[in-house]
Amino acid sequence: MKKNIIYSLLLALSLIGLQSCLHDDTKLFDKPTAVRLDQAVKETRELLEGADAGWQLNYYTGRNYSNGANTLLFKFKDGKVVVMGDNFGAEETATSTYDIVKDEGLVLSIDTYNKIIHPLTEASLGVPEGQQGDYEFIILRETPDSIFLRGKRWRNNMVLTRMNKDTNWESYMTELYKLKGALTSNSFHFMADKDTLAEGNIDVNTNRLKVELQGVKYNIPFTFNDKGIELQSPILLNGEKHTAFVWNEATNTFQSGNLLAAMFIPQGYKSIDFWYGTWTVSFTNPSRQRLVVKLNLTPGNGKTFMKAQLNVHASQGRLSSDVSYNLLVAYNASDGTISIGAQSVTDPTGKFAGGIRLTPVATVGKKTDITEDGELIFKWDEELQQAICVSAANESRPVNGLLGVGLADNLQPIVSEQGEAARAFFIPLITDLKNHKPLN
Repeated sequence: MKKNIIYSLLLALSLIGLQSCLHDDTKLFDKPTAVRLDQAVKETRELLEGADAGWQLNYYTGRNYSNGANTLLFKFKDGKVVVMGDNFGAEETATSTYDIVKDEGLVLSIDTYNKIIHPLTEASLGVPEGQQGDYEFIILRETPDSIFLRGKRWRNNMVLTRMNKDTNWESYMTELYKLKGALTSNSFHFMADKDTLAEGNIDVNTNRLKVELQGVKYNIPFTFNDKGIELQSPILLNGEKHTAFVWNEATNTFQSGNLLAAMFIPQGYKSIDFWYGTWTVSFTNPSRQRLVVKLNLTPGNGKTFMKAQLNVHASQGRLSSDVSYNLLVAYNASDGTISIGAQSVTDPTGKFAGGIRLTPVATVGKKTDITEDGELIFKWDEELQQAICVSAANESRPVNGLLGVGLADNLQPIVSEQGEAARAFFIPLITDLKNHKPLN
């Protein structure tokens, strides 16, 4: 009993200390804990809603900042929040409610569905934890222009920064998207004092910077703003920290102090138009069934993906079939490659009530593993005049095939009594795309 009383007293004291740090108001010490918390909620709400142009959040996903990042804008008013993000377009906003919850101190919660932020937090088929984003944030501390947050579930630290009162959101996002559009490659020469230090990547698709400088490997998420990019953690070079990089459109460079990142077009880079047409898929087929596979690519949204038909002609003895599956193929503008990721596909044969789940696979020897988060990636080789499956060269996990698994009407894989999944098709050990026939 005595231990329980002491524990309760310590817990109450810790709450007192936390909230006094949030607002640094010593006059509140004379009031009961509940009153202090209510006062802290009131002051935080006033701070949030007092920013005329709203707040910018450098938003990070993935445990320990392991996924990407987004720029999100928030404007709080009368218990509602308007959100705009670079994951949803330069003009789209979404309105929902928000609350300041008394849990682990104060917690900022976007407590009704918001189509811009909540998709970053949701699970998807085959990815039970989604992108590992947060919609609830523990408030660590506040200043008049900054609110320091920590994602409640994934524990990534972030900062809400008050925007200049004259900022127009659409103009801000338009400049941000213009900068994104200028990054026609993800390949950069990193330089200091005109000396080239290394080649690295600043990837607009994943929002991650990767480079090795002075023996240190960096793999850092970054967010865009209207002037350039900001790294989640700094690059340390010759005793100087580099976090904010300004874009120079005239020279196609990012610069932070004396550290320069100059964009260049790598060998084998191809525009999206190049990929349109019909390709023959080359692969090693260990089965007795004869397979001929064609991939037909046509325009999708013109920027980031193409519509595709995967035609699988199978024959064995006198039996044969010819089936075409409609899917999407991504175009990676930063490096000119194309990729096929996991996706749901309609079954044109009607055999599988729930359709087909197409997933990339990694085959090593006689073992094949499904890689829901993997991609089959192709890059043009000028010398060989074919598109090489570069993802197959990954030593730790060579993504080198495609598997179509039949789904029941409950959208779960159909599995036999022997524990084998029902296959619609299996294309193993893919090496390249060749015999390109462009669109007329």
